[in-house]
Amino acid sequence: MQGDVELMLDGRPVVLKCTLGAAIEIDERLGGFAEAFRQLAGFKLGAFTVIVAAGLGRRPNEVKEAVYRSGMADLIAPLTDYLTLLSNGGRAPPAVEEAARTGEG
Repeated sequence: MQGDVELMLDGRPVVLKCTLGAAIEIDERLGGFAEAFRQLAGFKLGAFTVIVAAGLGRRPNEVKEAVYRSGMADLIAPLTDYLTLLSNGGRAPPAVEEAARTGEG
Protein backbone atom coordinates (compact mmCIF):
# COMPACT_ATOMS: atom_id res chain seq x y z
CA MET A 1 0.00 0.00 0.00
CA GLN A 2 1.16 3.52 -0.71
CA GLY A 3 2.87 5.01 2.32
CA ASP A 4 3.65 1.70 3.98
CA VAL A 5 7.25 0.82 4.78
CA GLU A 6 8.22 -2.75 5.61
CA LEU A 7 11.19 -3.47 7.85
CA MET A 8 12.55 -6.19 10.09
CA LEU A 9 12.11 -5.42 13.77
CA ASP A 10 13.88 -7.83 16.10
CA GLY A 11 13.80 -10.49 13.39
CA ARG A 12 10.12 -10.03 12.54
CA PRO A 13 8.63 -8.27 9.53
CA VAL A 14 6.51 -5.25 10.44
CA VAL A 15 4.82 -2.54 8.40
CA LEU A 16 4.97 1.13 9.37
CA LYS A 17 1.81 2.94 8.28
CA CYS A 18 1.70 6.56 7.13
CA THR A 19 -1.16 8.09 9.09
CA LEU A 20 -2.00 11.56 10.28
CA GLY A 21 -1.72 10.28 13.84
CA ALA A 22 1.82 9.02 13.22
CA ALA A 23 2.78 12.33 11.62
CA ILE A 24 1.46 14.32 14.57
CA GLU A 25 3.13 12.01 17.09
CA ILE A 26 6.54 12.34 15.43
CA ASP A 27 6.13 16.07 14.90
CA GLU A 28 5.24 16.68 18.54
CA ARG A 29 7.69 14.27 20.19
CA LEU A 30 10.71 15.06 18.03
CA GLY A 31 10.20 18.77 17.37
CA GLY A 32 9.17 18.62 13.72
CA PHE A 33 10.22 16.62 10.69
CA ALA A 34 13.49 18.45 10.05
CA GLU A 35 14.53 17.67 13.61
CA ALA A 36 13.36 14.07 13.25
CA PHE A 37 15.60 13.66 10.18
CA ARG A 38 18.51 15.24 12.10
CA GLN A 39 17.99 12.89 15.02
CA LEU A 40 17.91 9.87 12.71
CA ALA A 41 21.14 11.02 11.07
CA GLY A 42 22.63 11.47 14.54
CA PHE A 43 21.62 7.91 15.48
CA LYS A 44 19.51 9.01 18.47
CA LEU A 45 17.99 5.80 19.80
CA GLY A 46 15.01 7.66 21.24
CA ALA A 47 14.14 9.05 17.81
CA PHE A 48 14.29 5.59 16.24
CA THR A 49 11.96 4.33 18.97
CA VAL A 50 9.45 7.18 18.58
CA ILE A 51 9.32 6.75 14.79
CA VAL A 52 8.85 2.98 14.91
CA ALA A 53 6.19 3.26 17.62
CA ALA A 54 4.29 5.94 15.68
CA GLY A 55 4.34 3.87 12.49
CA LEU A 56 3.03 0.83 14.32
CA GLY A 57 0.42 2.75 16.29
CA ARG A 58 2.10 1.78 19.56
CA ARG A 59 3.84 3.50 22.44
CA PRO A 60 7.65 3.95 22.49
CA ASN A 61 7.94 1.85 25.67
CA GLU A 62 6.33 -1.06 23.82
CA VAL A 63 8.94 -1.13 21.04
CA LYS A 64 12.15 0.22 22.58
CA GLU A 65 13.68 -3.19 23.32
CA ALA A 66 12.91 -4.49 19.81
CA VAL A 67 14.36 -1.32 18.26
CA TYR A 68 17.53 -1.71 20.32
CA ARG A 69 17.91 -5.40 19.41
CA SER A 70 17.32 -4.63 15.71
CA GLY A 71 20.24 -2.23 15.59
CA MET A 72 20.11 1.32 14.34
CA ALA A 73 22.34 0.60 11.34
CA ASP A 74 19.72 -1.82 9.98
CA LEU A 75 16.85 0.58 10.66
CA ILE A 76 18.26 3.87 9.34
CA ALA A 77 17.33 3.34 5.66
CA PRO A 78 13.73 2.17 6.12
CA LEU A 79 13.06 4.82 8.78
CA THR A 80 14.45 7.54 6.52
CA ASP A 81 12.18 6.28 3.73
CA TYR A 82 9.25 6.26 6.15
CA LEU A 83 9.85 9.83 7.34
CA THR A 84 10.15 10.97 3.72
CA LEU A 85 6.79 9.43 2.83
CA LEU A 86 5.12 10.56 6.05
CA SER A 87 6.26 14.15 5.59
CA ASN A 88 4.66 14.12 2.12
CA GLY A 89 1.23 12.82 3.09
CA GLY A 90 2.12 9.16 2.61
CA ARG A 91 3.37 9.63 -0.95
CA ALA A 92 6.83 9.71 -2.45
CA PRO A 93 7.96 13.24 -3.27
CA PRO A 94 7.53 14.09 -6.99
CA ALA A 95 11.27 13.84 -7.75
CA VAL A 96 11.39 10.33 -6.26
CA GLU A 97 8.30 9.22 -8.17
CA GLU A 98 9.73 10.59 -11.43
CA ALA A 99 13.06 8.83 -10.88
CA ALA A 100 11.27 5.55 -10.19
CA ARG A 101 9.12 5.95 -13.30
CA THR A 102 12.08 6.72 -15.57
CA GLY A 103 14.43 4.19 -13.99
CA GLU A 104 16.82 6.84 -12.74
CA GLY A 105 16.27 6.12 -9.04
